[in-house]
Formats: sequence, C-alpha cells, structure tokens
Amino acid sequence: MQLRNGRLLSNAPGQPRQLKSEHDNDRSLAMQIKLEATEKPSFSFRRAPVAPNPFLNRDYYYFCKVCNIEMPNLIAILKHRKKLHPDLAAYKKPFKFPKREPNIHHPKHYCRPCAHTFKEKCKFRAHLRDRHHIVIKGPRVVRQNDILPDWNDPEFYCTPCGRGYKSKYKFWVHCRAIHGMERPEKIALKVQLPDLHDPNLYCRVCDVTFKSHRKYRAHCHRQHKMNYQVPDPDSKVVSDTYCKLCDKMLCIPKSFHIHLFIQHGVENEAAYLERLKLRPDINDPNLYCCRCDMTLPTKQQFEIHMLTDHSLHKKPLPTVQGPAPSADDPNNHCSVCNRTYKSKSKYRWHIRKAHNTTVQRTFLYDPNHFPDPLDPSGYCSVCKNQYPDRARYRAHCRYAHRMVFPRIARINIHPNASIDIHHPDFYCAKCDHYYGERKAFRTHIKNYHSLMPKSKEEFTEQTITENLPAENV
Repeated sequence: MQLRNGRLLSNAPGQPRQLKSEHDNDRSLAMQIKLEATEKPSFSFRRAPVAPNPFLNRDYYYFCKVCNIEMPNLIAILKHRKKLHPDLAAYKKPFKFPKREPNIHHPKHYCRPCAHTFKEKCKFRAHLRDRHHIVIKGPRVVRQNDILPDWNDPEFYCTPCGRGYKSKYKFWVHCRAIHGMERPEKIALKVQLPDLHDPNLYCRVCDVTFKSHRKYRAHCHRQHKMNYQVPDPDSKVVSDTYCKLCDKMLCIPKSFHIHLFIQHGVENEAAYLERLKLRPDINDPNLYCCRCDMTLPTKQQFEIHMLTDHSLHKKPLPTVQGPAPSADDPNNHCSVCNRTYKSKSKYRWHIRKAHNTTVQRTFLYDPNHFPDPLDPSGYCSVCKNQYPDRARYRAHCRYAHRMVFPRIARINIHPNASIDIHHPDFYCAKCDHYYGERKAFRTHIKNYHSLMPKSKEEFTEQTITENLPAENV
C-alpha cells in the first residue's frame, strides 16, 4: 500500500482501489443527499410498447381440437400433442421444414413445411387441417362488397375479385361461397320439367346437353326429381323386383323403379309392358337396342349383345352336323368338335356361334327351390356351383334366386376376450384380426362390437391427466 497526498492507494488484487480522500467523500455524499432530496420520483403508468404479433394478421391459426386451445405455430402444437396426447401424435413422415409457415392461398397448392404439391385445392386444405392442425378463419374479404358478379358471365370472370375461372362450375361455386349468391330463376323459359324423350338429350331447364341417354335420365331423376310412376298396390304385373329386360334382380322395389327409369327409360307400368313386346333389330345402323334402350359403341359389341342377351344372329351361321353338345359339360368339352375350352364362358360362346344354339343362363330362377344362405362351404345346391367366399355366395343367392334375407352377424372367434380400443397395432381380440389403419379399426369395433371409442372432441381433463407421465401429474 502507498500513501500519496493523503490518499490511500492499494495494489492488492482482491481489494478495490480508492482514489478519493475522506474530505472528498464527505462532499460527494452531501451532493448526493441534496440531489436525492430535490429529485422527484419518476413513475410511469403507461404500458411498455408491445412488439407487433405477426400471427394476428394471418388467415388461419393452429388449434388443438382435444383441448380447444390455439397455438402460435406448428412446433408448439406438435410439442403439445406429443406431451398431452401421445396416442394421437404419431405420424409416419416427419415435417421437412417445420419452421416454415404455409401459404393457404398458394395458386399451385404447395405446402412449404412438407415441400409437397397437391393437385386439387380440397386435398391441400384437408392436408392443412389434418396434418398441420390448421383452422382457416374464413374466405377472403372482398374489397368491393357492394358489387356482385354476373352469374351468366360468358367468360366466367368475377368483377369484384378481378379473377377469372376456367369452367362455369368453378365460377358458380365461387359466387356461392364468396359472394353468397344463389342461382337466379330463368324467367324467359317458363318450364318446370325437361323433356324426357328429347332426341338431342338436351335439358332446357339447366341448359346442359348430355352424351348418353342413361346420363340424361339420371340427371332428370336426381336434379328434377323425375321418377318411375309407382303402380297401384293391387296391381300384380310388376309384383317382384326382377327386371325382364336385362335379366337382373334388384333388392327392393324402390331400386327396381329407379333402375327402370334410368337404365331403360320406362316411366310407368304400361311402358314396361310395351317394352317387353319389342324385338330388337339386328341390322340397326345406329347400333341401338330398342328393348334395352341402349346404344353400343362398336359393331362387334352390338353383335355380342344381340347374341348373348337376345339370342339373335345377324346371318345364318355355319352349323356343325350332328347333335348339339351340352352347355353344362363340367369339363368344357365339345363332343361334336372334340375340343376342350379353358373357361366356361368361352365354351358357351362356342356353342352359340358354331352350333347355332340358344344357350340359357347358367342359373334359372325356380320359386320352389332355394339354396341354403348359411352354407359354410358356399355351395349352391340348386345351380351346383361352388363360390370361394361368403360374400359372392350370398350375392349369387340374392340376384340369381331372388332371395331376401337379413344381415348375418359376425361370429366372434374369442367371445370372452376383451378389446383394447387403443391397441397400437389395431388388433381386435374377439375377431382375431389386425386392421391396417386406425379408422377401419374404430369403425369395426363400433359397428360389430357396439363399442364407442372416444373421439377427439370427447377427451376431458381427466383423460388428458391420465395420459401425462407420473412426474408431470
């Protein structure tokens, strides 16, 4: 230590260095006291300036449907779901760029966090909703709200939004969704229903032309509620649901009437009886079958249709001398031609073509004989045919033999087993079956076992607490 001019100097490394004397200290202390006495306390009741939140101006927000909580970004909601909902937070593919924010209005439907482009806007929005947990606030605010677009604009251009569309359908969807418009009624054309027998397949109400009769009649049925006129309950002409025009069995009368209207253009019972009397022309230049009300695309398909469905030949075929072979030969062997065919269909086609024989269908409806619908082997005792699985066998009984039976309950292999609705491998213990995805597994246990798994909205605070680790509870 050194003493210089009444001041104490210290060179010790651990002690502070003093350069002022005691007199200077007293004077400085007095000045400090004086300043403290005269200085006014400065208290501000104003809030500190808050930094602008960039997430407030977005058209979307991240939302946890289980907890009903909004999240600021993708990373936050992923951490939240991984911590509180581990059974719902499992994804096969991770995000490539989780810090990027997506552009929900991207013209090419490109997802920036996933680096993936979608073909359609609906799939892109579904991806944002399911994968990114994004909730879109609503459609864009239109600047010119007092101006509405022209519904019948020929160029499909929206004047308020300044945007054009490729098709009339997309333009109309935009007018309904964004501007809240409805389709105006056509005053000039005062008609209620289209002409079902229009030769040009033109709907004068909707101003649309169709390519085929079936599509035109389907449009009249769905859009304009045109349908087959149901006959009187006492009438026995159309008592069953079997279509004699195309040799097809329908399940219920309603489906049978819709089939007659759309497929064959039959409006009532009288038209159905008249159609049964018609005989198609094998030499029709337009390849049109008047009985089936169907136009075939090629000449070969038209001849095959006439031969197989109506047993009509365009010209006499060269027949083989000798008795006609049996169409039900189990080995598909033609005894006249001494030739064996690989399939039943080719063998029966040979009999029609080469031997000029009308071959009936493989099954015939007999109201006195019915097969057993519960046969475990799938064997039809009437038709003598074996089917590989129960679904095909029951379909054969329904359409070939016109049988109507209730749905068979699923047989449980292990009826006393308990089902874990949260099984990671989607395994049903009672049926001893694994499912490929969670949705199919939940649908199965709901429909066949009457178990109601909790949805995302039904999770409560108690369920969330049970999923937490022991250290966080």
